[in-house]
Amino acid sequence: MNYKKLAFLVLSIFLMGRLQAVELTISQPGLYLLSDFIVSNPSGADSIINITSSNVTFDLGGYVISQGNSTAGVDGIVINSGLTDIVVQNGTIRNLTSRGIVVNQNCARININAINLQSCGTNGIAMLGAAGNTINDCQISNCRIFSCPATIAVGNTALTLTSCTRLTVNDCTIYGLAISSGLNPIIFVSMSSCTQCLIANVLIQGNSYTPSLTIIFTMFAESGGTGNIFKNCVARFNTFTGANFVGFSLLSGTTRDSFEQCQLIGNRTTGTGSFTGFTLAGITRTIFNQPVIMGNVSVGATCFTLSAGATLNTLNDAIIASNNASGAFIGISLNNASSNTFRRCISSNNRSTGNTCSGLSFVTAASNTCLVTDCLLSNNKGINDANSFGANIVTGANNLFSRNIGFNNNAAANNSAQFGGAVGFPGGSVTMPTVISTQNINGVTLYWTNLSVAT
Repeated sequence: MNYKKLAFLVLSIFLMGRLQAVELTISQPGLYLLSDFIVSNPSGADSIINITSSNVTFDLGGYVISQGNSTAGVDGIVINSGLTDIVVQNGTIRNLTSRGIVVNQNCARININAINLQSCGTNGIAMLGAAGNTINDCQISNCRIFSCPATIAVGNTALTLTSCTRLTVNDCTIYGLAISSGLNPIIFVSMSSCTQCLIANVLIQGNSYTPSLTIIFTMFAESGGTGNIFKNCVARFNTFTGANFVGFSLLSGTTRDSFEQCQLIGNRTTGTGSFTGFTLAGITRTIFNQPVIMGNVSVGATCFTLSAGATLNTLNDAIIASNNASGAFIGISLNNASSNTFRRCISSNNRSTGNTCSGLSFVTAASNTCLVTDCLLSNNKGINDANSFGANIVTGANNLFSRNIGFNNNAAANNSAQFGGAVGFPGGSVTMPTVISTQNINGVTLYWTNLSVAT
Protein backbone atom coordinates (compact mmCIF):
# COMPACT_ATOMS: atom_id res chain seq x y z
CA MET A 1 0.00 0.00 0.00
CA ASN A 2 1.33 3.46 -0.92
CA TYR A 3 1.65 5.49 2.29
CA LYS A 4 2.63 9.08 1.61
CA LYS A 5 4.08 9.97 5.02
CA LEU A 6 3.65 13.55 6.17
CA ALA A 7 5.84 13.19 9.26
CA PHE A 8 9.09 14.36 7.63
CA LEU A 9 7.42 17.43 6.17
CA VAL A 10 5.74 18.36 9.44
CA LEU A 11 8.76 17.73 11.66
CA SER A 12 11.18 19.53 9.36
CA ILE A 13 8.99 22.64 9.43
CA PHE A 14 8.70 22.43 13.21
CA LEU A 15 12.45 22.73 13.38
CA MET A 16 12.20 26.08 11.66
CA GLY A 17 9.29 27.27 13.81
CA ARG A 18 5.53 26.94 13.77
CA LEU A 19 3.80 26.65 10.43
CA GLN A 20 2.50 29.62 8.48
CA ALA A 21 -0.22 30.02 5.79
CA VAL A 22 -1.42 26.84 4.09
CA GLU A 23 0.24 23.96 5.89
CA LEU A 24 -0.32 21.19 3.38
CA THR A 25 -1.93 20.85 -0.02
CA ILE A 26 -2.84 17.29 -0.97
CA SER A 27 -2.87 17.40 -4.74
CA GLN A 28 -2.32 13.75 -5.70
CA PRO A 29 -4.42 10.60 -5.07
CA GLY A 30 -3.20 8.27 -2.32
CA LEU A 31 -3.28 7.32 1.34
CA TYR A 32 -1.82 10.03 3.58
CA LEU A 33 -1.00 9.25 7.22
CA LEU A 34 -0.30 12.10 9.62
CA SER A 35 2.37 11.20 12.17
CA ASP A 36 2.71 14.30 14.33
CA PHE A 37 0.78 17.31 15.58
CA ILE A 38 0.26 20.39 13.41
CA VAL A 39 -0.01 23.79 15.09
CA SER A 40 -0.61 26.60 12.61
CA ASN A 41 0.00 30.33 13.05
CA PRO A 42 -1.20 31.78 9.75
CA SER A 43 -0.86 35.50 9.09
CA GLY A 44 -4.14 35.71 7.14
CA ALA A 45 -7.35 33.84 6.41
CA ASP A 46 -6.46 30.39 5.08
CA SER A 47 -6.88 26.64 5.47
CA ILE A 48 -4.45 24.37 7.31
CA ILE A 49 -5.05 21.34 5.06
CA ASN A 50 -6.27 21.90 1.50
CA ILE A 51 -7.35 18.83 -0.49
CA THR A 52 -7.42 19.44 -4.26
CA SER A 53 -7.40 15.84 -5.57
CA SER A 54 -9.96 13.05 -5.71
CA ASN A 55 -9.26 9.51 -4.45
CA VAL A 56 -7.58 10.59 -1.21
CA THR A 57 -7.61 9.01 2.23
CA PHE A 58 -6.28 11.37 4.90
CA ASP A 59 -5.78 9.59 8.24
CA LEU A 60 -4.90 11.89 11.12
CA GLY A 61 -3.55 8.93 13.08
CA GLY A 62 -4.99 10.20 16.34
CA TYR A 63 -3.08 13.49 16.13
CA VAL A 64 -4.34 17.08 16.42
CA ILE A 65 -4.55 19.84 13.84
CA SER A 66 -4.93 23.20 15.56
CA GLN A 67 -4.51 26.95 15.21
CA GLY A 68 -2.00 28.60 17.53
CA ASN A 69 -2.97 32.24 17.06
CA SER A 70 -6.12 34.35 16.70
CA THR A 71 -5.94 35.22 13.00
CA ALA A 72 -9.50 35.38 11.66
CA GLY A 73 -10.92 33.18 8.91
CA VAL A 74 -8.78 30.07 9.40
CA ASP A 75 -10.30 26.67 8.45
CA GLY A 76 -9.00 23.26 9.39
CA ILE A 77 -9.50 20.97 6.37
CA VAL A 78 -11.01 22.21 3.10
CA ILE A 79 -12.08 19.84 0.31
CA ASN A 80 -12.25 21.69 -3.01
CA SER A 81 -15.28 21.67 -5.30
CA GLY A 82 -15.94 18.81 -7.70
CA LEU A 83 -13.93 16.11 -5.92
CA THR A 84 -14.90 12.49 -5.26
CA ASP A 85 -13.90 9.51 -3.12
CA ILE A 86 -12.21 11.23 -0.18
CA VAL A 87 -11.88 9.94 3.40
CA VAL A 88 -10.89 12.10 6.38
CA GLN A 89 -10.64 10.14 9.62
CA ASN A 90 -9.20 9.43 13.08
CA GLY A 91 -8.11 12.65 14.74
CA THR A 92 -8.89 16.04 16.25
CA ILE A 93 -9.31 19.52 14.75
CA ARG A 94 -9.12 22.23 17.39
CA ASN A 95 -9.14 25.96 18.18
CA LEU A 96 -9.93 27.44 14.79
CA THR A 97 -11.31 30.90 14.17
CA SER A 98 -13.52 29.65 11.33
CA ARG A 99 -14.61 26.13 10.26
CA GLY A 100 -13.35 22.70 11.21
CA ILE A 101 -14.04 20.78 7.97
CA VAL A 102 -15.47 22.25 4.77
CA VAL A 103 -16.78 20.22 1.82
CA ASN A 104 -17.48 22.41 -1.19
CA GLN A 105 -20.13 22.05 -3.88
CA ASN A 106 -20.42 19.28 -6.46
CA CYS A 107 -18.45 16.77 -4.37
CA ALA A 108 -19.45 13.10 -4.03
CA ARG A 109 -18.58 10.11 -1.85
CA ILE A 110 -16.86 12.09 0.90
CA ASN A 111 -16.51 10.16 4.19
CA ILE A 112 -15.74 12.01 7.43
CA ASN A 113 -15.26 9.46 10.21
CA ALA A 114 -14.13 9.52 13.86
CA ILE A 115 -13.17 13.20 13.93
CA ASN A 116 -13.29 15.33 17.07
CA LEU A 117 -13.99 19.00 16.38
CA GLN A 118 -13.29 21.36 19.27
CA SER A 119 -13.81 25.12 19.62
CA CYS A 120 -14.24 25.94 15.95
CA GLY A 121 -15.28 29.57 15.64
CA THR A 122 -18.10 29.44 13.08
CA ASN A 123 -18.85 25.81 12.07
CA GLY A 124 -17.81 22.36 13.13
CA ILE A 125 -18.54 20.72 9.74
CA ALA A 126 -19.96 22.57 6.72
CA MET A 127 -21.25 20.69 3.65
CA LEU A 128 -21.76 23.55 1.18
CA GLY A 129 -23.62 22.34 -1.88
CA ALA A 130 -25.60 24.68 -4.12
CA ALA A 131 -28.55 24.51 -6.49
CA GLY A 132 -27.43 22.49 -9.51
CA ASN A 133 -24.18 21.57 -7.74
CA THR A 134 -25.30 19.32 -4.92
CA ILE A 135 -23.10 17.24 -2.63
CA ASN A 136 -23.99 13.57 -3.18
CA ASP A 137 -23.66 10.20 -1.43
CA CYS A 138 -21.50 11.36 1.49
CA GLN A 139 -21.23 10.21 5.10
CA ILE A 140 -20.42 11.82 8.45
CA SER A 141 -20.09 9.23 11.20
CA ASN A 142 -18.83 8.84 14.76
CA CYS A 143 -17.89 12.52 15.09
CA ARG A 144 -17.88 14.62 18.26
CA ILE A 145 -18.45 18.36 17.95
CA PHE A 146 -17.46 20.14 21.17
CA SER A 147 -18.05 23.84 21.82
CA CYS A 148 -18.81 24.66 18.17
CA PRO A 149 -19.64 27.27 17.06
CA ALA A 150 -17.47 29.10 19.53
CA THR A 151 -18.81 32.51 18.49
CA ILE A 152 -22.42 33.68 18.30
CA ALA A 153 -23.22 35.06 14.84
CA VAL A 154 -25.94 34.55 12.23
CA GLY A 155 -25.11 31.48 10.16
CA ASN A 156 -22.76 29.90 12.68
CA THR A 157 -23.69 26.25 13.29
CA ALA A 158 -22.21 23.07 14.66
CA LEU A 159 -23.25 21.13 11.54
CA THR A 160 -24.33 22.83 8.28
CA LEU A 161 -25.83 20.73 5.46
CA THR A 162 -26.74 22.68 2.31
CA SER A 163 -28.01 21.13 -0.94
CA CYS A 164 -27.01 17.57 -0.06
CA THR A 165 -28.49 14.41 -1.59
CA ARG A 166 -28.34 10.94 -0.02
CA LEU A 167 -26.12 12.17 2.81
CA THR A 168 -25.88 10.03 5.98
CA VAL A 169 -25.06 11.54 9.36
CA ASN A 170 -24.80 8.84 12.02
CA ASP A 171 -23.65 8.52 15.63
CA CYS A 172 -22.60 12.13 16.22
CA THR A 173 -22.66 14.21 19.41
CA ILE A 174 -22.84 17.99 19.72
CA TYR A 175 -22.06 19.16 23.23
CA GLY A 176 -20.20 21.49 25.57
CA LEU A 177 -21.17 24.85 24.04
CA ALA A 178 -21.03 27.37 26.89
CA ILE A 179 -21.87 30.88 25.67
CA SER A 180 -21.59 33.83 28.02
CA SER A 181 -22.17 36.65 25.50
CA GLY A 182 -23.77 37.25 22.11
CA LEU A 183 -26.99 38.49 20.53
CA ASN A 184 -27.52 36.23 17.50
CA PRO A 185 -29.51 32.99 17.18
CA ILE A 186 -27.75 29.65 16.91
CA ILE A 187 -28.76 26.50 15.02
CA PHE A 188 -26.92 23.36 16.03
CA VAL A 189 -27.88 21.24 12.98
CA SER A 190 -28.96 23.29 9.95
CA MET A 191 -30.31 21.64 6.77
CA SER A 192 -31.31 23.54 3.64
CA SER A 193 -32.58 22.05 0.36
CA CYS A 194 -31.49 18.51 1.26
CA THR A 195 -33.00 15.41 -0.35
CA GLN A 196 -33.16 11.76 0.73
CA CYS A 197 -30.73 12.25 3.61
CA LEU A 198 -30.56 10.18 6.81
CA ILE A 199 -29.83 11.94 10.11
CA ALA A 200 -29.59 9.18 12.71
CA ASN A 201 -28.40 8.86 16.31
CA VAL A 202 -27.48 12.52 16.68
CA LEU A 203 -27.30 13.73 20.29
CA ILE A 204 -27.26 17.41 21.31
CA GLN A 205 -26.68 17.74 25.02
CA GLY A 206 -25.07 19.78 27.76
CA ASN A 207 -25.00 23.11 25.94
CA SER A 208 -25.63 26.35 27.82
CA TYR A 209 -26.18 30.07 27.37
CA THR A 210 -26.10 32.48 30.29
CA PRO A 211 -26.33 36.17 29.24
CA SER A 212 -30.14 36.39 29.75
CA LEU A 213 -30.70 37.85 26.28
CA THR A 214 -33.74 36.97 24.17
CA ILE A 215 -32.32 34.99 21.27
CA ILE A 216 -33.28 31.61 19.80
CA PHE A 217 -31.36 28.34 20.07
CA THR A 218 -32.62 25.74 17.58
CA MET A 219 -31.45 22.14 17.89
CA PHE A 220 -32.45 20.88 14.41
CA ALA A 221 -33.66 23.17 11.60
CA GLU A 222 -34.73 22.22 8.09
CA SER A 223 -36.04 24.21 5.14
CA GLY A 224 -36.93 23.11 1.64
CA GLY A 225 -36.16 19.43 2.26
CA THR A 226 -37.71 16.39 0.60
CA GLY A 227 -37.73 12.76 1.66
CA ASN A 228 -35.30 13.05 4.56
CA ILE A 229 -35.31 10.73 7.59
CA PHE A 230 -34.52 11.81 11.15
CA LYS A 231 -34.10 8.78 13.40
CA ASN A 232 -33.33 8.81 17.12
CA CYS A 233 -32.29 12.46 17.12
CA VAL A 234 -32.17 13.69 20.71
CA ALA A 235 -31.71 17.05 22.46
CA ARG A 236 -31.46 16.75 26.23
CA PHE A 237 -30.27 18.66 29.27
CA ASN A 238 -29.48 21.90 27.48
CA THR A 239 -29.90 25.06 29.59
CA PHE A 240 -30.53 28.57 28.26
CA THR A 241 -30.95 31.62 30.47
CA GLY A 242 -33.38 34.10 28.96
CA ALA A 243 -33.05 32.52 25.50
CA ASN A 244 -35.78 30.65 23.61
CA PHE A 245 -35.42 26.93 22.93
CA VAL A 246 -36.64 25.29 19.70
CA GLY A 247 -36.19 21.55 19.27
CA PHE A 248 -37.11 20.85 15.64
CA SER A 249 -37.98 23.65 13.22
CA LEU A 250 -39.38 22.69 9.82
CA LEU A 251 -40.13 25.53 7.44
CA SER A 252 -42.21 25.90 4.31
CA GLY A 253 -41.23 23.69 1.39
CA THR A 254 -40.35 20.66 3.51
CA THR A 255 -42.27 17.58 2.38
CA ARG A 256 -42.33 13.79 2.67
CA ASP A 257 -39.92 13.65 5.60
CA SER A 258 -40.02 10.99 8.31
CA PHE A 259 -39.20 11.50 11.99
CA GLU A 260 -38.66 8.32 13.99
CA GLN A 261 -38.26 8.24 17.79
CA CYS A 262 -36.88 11.76 18.17
CA GLN A 263 -36.73 13.10 21.72
CA LEU A 264 -36.55 16.37 23.67
CA ILE A 265 -35.86 15.60 27.32
CA GLY A 266 -34.90 17.67 30.35
CA ASN A 267 -34.15 20.94 28.56
CA ARG A 268 -34.54 24.14 30.53
CA THR A 269 -35.05 27.82 29.78
CA THR A 270 -35.03 30.30 32.62
CA GLY A 271 -35.81 33.99 32.88
CA THR A 272 -38.00 34.93 29.91
CA GLY A 273 -37.09 31.95 27.72
CA SER A 274 -39.82 29.90 26.00
CA PHE A 275 -39.82 26.26 24.89
CA THR A 276 -41.03 25.01 21.50
CA GLY A 277 -40.65 21.29 20.80
CA PHE A 278 -41.61 20.81 17.13
CA THR A 279 -42.61 23.90 15.16
CA LEU A 280 -43.94 23.01 11.73
CA ALA A 281 -44.96 25.76 9.31
CA GLY A 282 -46.17 25.05 5.80
CA ILE A 283 -44.87 21.47 5.68
CA THR A 284 -46.74 18.67 3.88
CA ARG A 285 -46.96 14.87 3.88
CA THR A 286 -44.54 14.42 6.78
CA ILE A 287 -44.86 11.68 9.40
CA PHE A 288 -43.79 11.79 13.06
CA ASN A 289 -43.56 8.40 14.79
CA GLN A 290 -43.07 8.04 18.54
CA PRO A 291 -41.63 11.45 19.43
CA VAL A 292 -41.01 12.05 23.14
CA ILE A 293 -41.17 15.51 24.75
CA MET A 294 -40.70 15.06 28.49
CA GLY A 295 -39.43 16.84 31.56
CA ASN A 296 -38.72 20.22 29.97
CA VAL A 297 -39.00 23.42 32.02
CA SER A 298 -39.65 26.93 30.69
CA VAL A 299 -41.77 30.07 30.93
CA GLY A 300 -44.22 29.42 28.09
CA ALA A 301 -44.27 26.13 26.19
CA THR A 302 -45.81 24.67 23.04
CA CYS A 303 -44.56 21.14 22.52
CA PHE A 304 -45.88 20.22 19.07
CA THR A 305 -47.35 22.89 16.83
CA LEU A 306 -48.67 22.79 13.26
CA SER A 307 -49.24 26.23 11.78
CA ALA A 308 -49.32 28.42 8.68
CA GLY A 309 -50.74 25.96 6.20
CA ALA A 310 -49.26 22.67 7.45
CA THR A 311 -51.32 19.96 5.72
CA LEU A 312 -51.54 16.20 5.27
CA ASN A 313 -49.15 15.40 8.13
CA THR A 314 -49.41 12.54 10.64
CA LEU A 315 -48.41 12.30 14.31
CA ASN A 316 -48.39 8.75 15.76
CA ASP A 317 -47.76 7.55 19.33
CA ALA A 318 -46.39 10.83 20.67
CA ILE A 319 -45.62 11.15 24.38
CA ILE A 320 -45.81 14.69 25.75
CA ALA A 321 -45.51 14.36 29.49
CA SER A 322 -44.30 15.92 32.74
CA ASN A 323 -43.35 19.28 31.26
CA ASN A 324 -43.58 22.42 33.39
CA ALA A 325 -44.17 26.05 32.46
CA SER A 326 -44.75 29.19 34.50
CA GLY A 327 -46.67 30.67 31.56
CA ALA A 328 -49.17 29.14 29.16
CA PHE A 329 -48.61 25.50 28.19
CA ILE A 330 -49.96 23.63 25.12
CA GLY A 331 -49.08 20.02 24.40
CA ILE A 332 -50.34 19.75 20.80
CA SER A 333 -51.33 22.92 18.97
CA LEU A 334 -53.05 23.40 15.61
CA ASN A 335 -53.00 26.94 14.31
CA ASN A 336 -54.28 27.39 10.75
CA ALA A 337 -53.43 23.78 9.82
CA SER A 338 -55.71 21.39 7.96
CA SER A 339 -56.11 17.71 7.06
CA ASN A 340 -53.66 16.46 9.69
CA THR A 341 -53.97 13.20 11.64
CA PHE A 342 -53.15 12.49 15.30
CA ARG A 343 -53.26 8.86 16.44
CA ARG A 344 -52.60 7.23 19.85
CA CYS A 345 -50.95 10.31 21.33
CA ILE A 346 -50.49 10.99 25.05
CA SER A 347 -50.44 14.52 26.41
CA SER A 348 -50.45 14.08 30.18
CA ASN A 349 -49.15 15.29 33.53
CA ASN A 350 -48.11 18.70 32.25
CA ARG A 351 -48.23 21.84 34.40
CA SER A 352 -48.54 25.58 34.21
CA THR A 353 -48.03 27.33 37.52
CA GLY A 354 -49.22 30.72 36.29
CA ASN A 355 -51.49 30.35 33.26
CA THR A 356 -53.52 27.88 31.18
CA CYS A 357 -52.49 24.29 30.53
CA SER A 358 -53.95 22.37 27.56
CA GLY A 359 -53.12 18.86 26.47
CA LEU A 360 -54.49 19.64 22.99
CA SER A 361 -55.56 22.96 21.50
CA PHE A 362 -57.06 24.00 18.17
CA VAL A 363 -55.94 27.61 18.33
CA THR A 364 -57.91 28.89 15.34
CA ALA A 365 -61.10 27.93 13.55
CA ALA A 366 -59.05 27.71 10.34
CA SER A 367 -57.70 24.36 11.55
CA ASN A 368 -60.10 22.04 9.78
CA THR A 369 -60.68 18.50 8.46
CA CYS A 370 -58.28 17.05 11.04
CA LEU A 371 -58.59 13.65 12.72
CA VAL A 372 -57.78 13.11 16.40
CA THR A 373 -58.24 9.50 17.51
CA ASP A 374 -57.29 7.18 20.38
CA CYS A 375 -55.49 9.92 22.32
CA LEU A 376 -55.13 10.27 26.11
CA LEU A 377 -55.32 13.80 27.51
CA SER A 378 -54.98 13.59 31.27
CA ASN A 379 -53.75 15.41 34.37
CA ASN A 380 -52.96 18.66 32.59
CA LYS A 381 -53.14 21.31 35.31
CA GLY A 382 -53.18 25.08 34.90
CA ILE A 383 -53.22 27.77 37.54
CA ASN A 384 -56.77 26.71 38.48
CA ASP A 385 -59.61 24.47 37.26
CA ALA A 386 -60.90 27.08 34.85
CA ASN A 387 -57.51 27.07 33.12
CA SER A 388 -56.93 23.29 33.04
CA PHE A 389 -57.87 21.59 29.76
CA GLY A 390 -57.50 18.14 28.36
CA ALA A 391 -58.46 19.71 25.05
CA ASN A 392 -59.35 23.27 24.18
CA ILE A 393 -61.00 23.35 20.76
CA VAL A 394 -62.04 26.46 18.87
CA THR A 395 -64.93 25.59 16.57
CA GLY A 396 -63.46 24.47 13.26
CA ALA A 397 -64.80 22.89 10.10
CA ASN A 398 -65.27 19.13 9.82
CA ASN A 399 -62.76 17.99 12.43
CA LEU A 400 -63.31 14.45 13.70
CA PHE A 401 -62.63 13.35 17.30
CA SER A 402 -62.96 9.63 17.99
CA ARG A 403 -62.16 7.34 20.93
CA ASN A 404 -60.23 9.97 22.89
CA ILE A 405 -60.08 10.05 26.70
CA GLY A 406 -60.01 13.20 28.77
CA PHE A 407 -59.30 12.41 32.42
CA ASN A 408 -58.69 14.43 35.56
CA ASN A 409 -57.65 17.68 33.92
CA ASN A 410 -59.95 19.83 36.01
CA ALA A 411 -62.44 19.09 38.75
CA ALA A 412 -65.47 20.51 36.97
CA ALA A 413 -68.54 18.39 36.45
CA ASN A 414 -68.48 16.21 33.37
CA ASN A 415 -70.35 17.62 30.40
CA SER A 416 -69.92 17.85 26.66
CA ALA A 417 -68.32 21.27 26.96
CA GLN A 418 -65.65 20.06 29.37
CA PHE A 419 -64.34 16.64 28.25
CA GLY A 420 -62.33 16.50 31.44
CA GLY A 421 -61.37 20.06 30.66
CA ALA A 422 -62.14 20.21 26.93
CA VAL A 423 -63.91 23.05 25.19
CA GLY A 424 -65.60 22.79 21.83
CA PHE A 425 -66.00 19.06 21.22
CA PRO A 426 -69.01 18.46 18.98
CA GLY A 427 -72.25 17.90 20.88
CA GLY A 428 -73.11 14.23 21.32
CA SER A 429 -69.55 13.04 20.73
CA VAL A 430 -68.62 12.68 24.42
CA THR A 431 -69.77 10.07 26.96
CA MET A 432 -69.71 11.30 30.57
CA PRO A 433 -70.01 8.70 33.34
CA THR A 434 -71.28 10.36 36.52
CA VAL A 435 -70.02 7.69 38.90
CA ILE A 436 -66.47 6.78 37.98
CA SER A 437 -66.19 3.65 40.10
CA THR A 438 -69.19 1.94 38.49
CA GLN A 439 -69.62 3.53 35.08
CA ASN A 440 -66.22 4.54 33.65
CA ILE A 441 -65.45 2.85 30.33
CA ASN A 442 -68.40 0.47 30.65
CA GLY A 443 -70.64 3.43 30.03
CA VAL A 444 -69.28 3.88 26.53
CA THR A 445 -71.61 2.01 24.19
CA LEU A 446 -70.44 3.34 20.83
CA TYR A 447 -66.91 2.50 19.75
CA TRP A 448 -66.24 5.95 18.29
CA THR A 449 -67.34 7.89 21.39
CA ASN A 450 -64.95 10.10 23.37
CA LEU A 451 -64.84 9.48 27.12
CA SER A 452 -64.79 12.33 29.61
CA VAL A 453 -63.92 11.71 33.26
CA ALA A 454 -63.23 14.36 35.88
CA THR A 455 -62.35 13.58 39.49
